[in-house]
Amino acid sequence: TGVSMVFFHASWCSICKAQRPFVKEAANLESLNDVFFGQVEFEDHSDITSERSVSGFPTTIIYKDGVEQTRLNGKGHDTDKLETLLKTYL
Repeated sequence: TGVSMVFFHASWCSICKAQRPFVKEAANLESLNDVFFGQVEFEDHSDITSERSVSGFPTTIIYKDGVEQTRLNGKGHDTDKLETLLKTYL
């Protein structure tokens, strides 16, 4: 239950590396203490990425009570955008 954000990435992906700092910053925001943050590495968990229909990296999915609400693909999603988006589901 609650709000979750999962960052799907691949270790070889330069776009993922560019997006990662924003995800980490969002995870450390006090205003988002009630959000569960997770990450899935493609090479280690290709079964999960397939199950969630993740076809490109990075993909960030926001869930509320286990139901997908929003999917962000690629980079350009800064900390403010992630915070604003997540707060709409809290």
